[in-house]
Amino acid sequence: ILEIDDAFDMIEQDLVTCEEVLGDMTGEQLMAHLNMLKRSLRALEDSIYSEALHHDNDTERMMAKKKGSHILQIFGRGSPKGDGIAPKDLKRISTVVRKAISVLTFSMDSTASGGLFLDKLQSLLVTMFRADEQELDKCYQVLIYEDSLEEGKGGGKKRKATDFFNNAAAGRTETPRTLCLWCFSGSVAMRELREREVRSVIITSGTLSPFEGTIEAFGIPFPVVLENSHVIDTRRQLWGGVLTCGPES
Repeated sequence: ILEIDDAFDMIEQDLVTCEEVLGDMTGEQLMAHLNMLKRSLRALEDSIYSEALHHDNDTERMMAKKKGSHILQIFGRGSPKGDGIAPKDLKRISTVVRKAISVLTFSMDSTASGGLFLDKLQSLLVTMFRADEQELDKCYQVLIYEDSLEEGKGGGKKRKATDFFNNAAAGRTETPRTLCLWCFSGSVAMRELREREVRSVIITSGTLSPFEGTIEAFGIPFPVVLENSHVIDTRRQLWGGVLTCGPES
């Protein structure tokens, strides 16, 4: 949201007027689209904060874990502040984000981020709208957690590094929240390589066996497989045992 404000201000102050940056839009048209996107992101903030969190004993944090397809509900929910973001909005938002980034990078002296967070937003939208709900549930997981204060080296408190949604929540009184969409399947990246018509992929590792599970996880066939015998002689070079004490106990 701060980057949207930066881009809006630069256009309003006529700091960016060249056709190469604005393209087929006028400055007034781009500012109207930026305002629309800003309202949608404010609605997204409300949607994130409407999610019920629960205390996690392992991390000592308030968090919520959901299936991957829940990300569609979070973005599409909307609020009185603005409309939700749906698949039909992807093309429009991508165009606005690209133009906003062009504005922000037109003069790097005017902004520190250069559209970094808007680019992250666009990547997230492409990822979540490219997959159907079944694939999102199979390959992804949604995590929302409250940021916590950590102990600094001197015993003081320090805030964890912020990301896009932390910056977007600036000015709110609630504890900052972070929204994550985690991918847990290598098949997503492998399928993208195939769509880009990569002809040959060589994967080497000492931990690929058993191959059946590895090939299934990658989600694409491997017609050529080579497996060598293990380099360790388990009878002479492998020892198993239990250590009952460590260097400090």
